[in-house]
Formats: sequence, structure tokens, C-alpha cells
Amino acid sequence: MKHTYKLIPLALLTLSCLGNANTTQEKIAATKAQIQELQASLKTLEATLPEQIAKEKEIKLQEAKEKDELKIRTEFNFVSTSGNTDTTTFGLDLNVKKSFEKHMLEFSLDSQFADDNGIETKNKFVSELTYDYAITDRFAFSYLLGYKVDNFSGYDYQGYTGPGAKYKLLQDEKHKLGIEGNILYAQDKVENGIKTNYGSLRSKLVY
Repeated sequence: MKHTYKLIPLALLTLSCLGNANTTQEKIAATKAQIQELQASLKTLEATLPEQIAKEKEIKLQEAKEKDELKIRTEFNFVSTSGNTDTTTFGLDLNVKKSFEKHMLEFSLDSQFADDNGIETKNKFVSELTYDYAITDRFAFSYLLGYKVDNFSGYDYQGYTGPGAKYKLLQDEKHKLGIEGNILYAQDKVENGIKTNYGSLRSKLVY
């Protein structure tokens, strides 16, 4: 009987070891299954990665191409009426942009003319050339050169030029808001031939 009592703890210990061994094997099997799943996922990722990289490159190239494209916008209007009064109105609005890397050139032209019964009532011409150099995505250095003629403003012409800066306050797909400012040197020639030189500051919000 004494030997029987000694064998019982030994049997329990053996069963416990066997149970632990089974648990360990189950954990090992589960770990192997997880490793196999990870390897399968890795293979899938490796197969699709070149395609994703190619798509990203294509998107970036397209964005760069669109950014560097020559963009031209123009509006033209002509109105002629006859009856008690004969009127003619003409207007031309032109804007041309060309970007290359961090540089951008922009040319704008605004011309307006009108007469009433053969009498000129409006004759205005404004042209500007702007150069921008992007320092960051939002901030840019700019230089402006402009020329203006307005027969009903009291001067023959006005020329102005000077450096400035631009900052994009808001920039998303639907809304864009920027602030611009230039320190200008200007020259006006009035109707009697007198020229006036002076400095000025121009600032504006563009939405």
C-alpha cells in the first residue's frame, strides 16, 4: 500500500507534464499558422507594391505636367446698339501663365473701349508682367512690371515696377485665398507732358 501512495503523485506529475507538452505544441502550431499567414500577406504586398509605386509615380508626373503647362484664359466682349443712340463697347481680358519648377511667369491684359454717338467715353489699357519664385509651398518672392493708359484719368500713361511677396492663406481643392504686396516705383506722364516719379505700396487679397 505504501508503494501505491508513492506512485499517485508520480502519475499526476506525468499527466501534468503531458498536458503542458500538449499546450506548448498547440501554441507552437498556432504560432506557425500565424507566421504562414504573415508570409502570405507579405507575398501579396510584394506583388502589389510595384504597381502602387508605378501609380504614385504616374500621379506625380501628371501633377508636375499640369503645373508646368502653359495656361491661357481669355474673355472677349463686343456690344453695338443703334436707335436713339449709337453705342459701341469693346472689352478684352487676357491672362497667360507659365510655370517651370519653382518659377512662374504671368502676363495679364485688360483693354476696354466705348463710344456713344461717335464720342469716345472709355479708353483704358492695362498690362502687367509678374515673376514669382516659390520659396515654400505657401510663400513666394515676386517682381511686378506694369503699364497703364487711361485717356479719362488725367494722364497719358503710368508705368510701375517693384519687388514684392505673396503668401497663400488658404489652399484646398475648392477655396484659395492669398495675400500679395509690392513696393513700387512709379512714373506718371500727365496730359501737359509733365512726368512725376514716386514710390507707392500695392497690396491685395486674391480669392
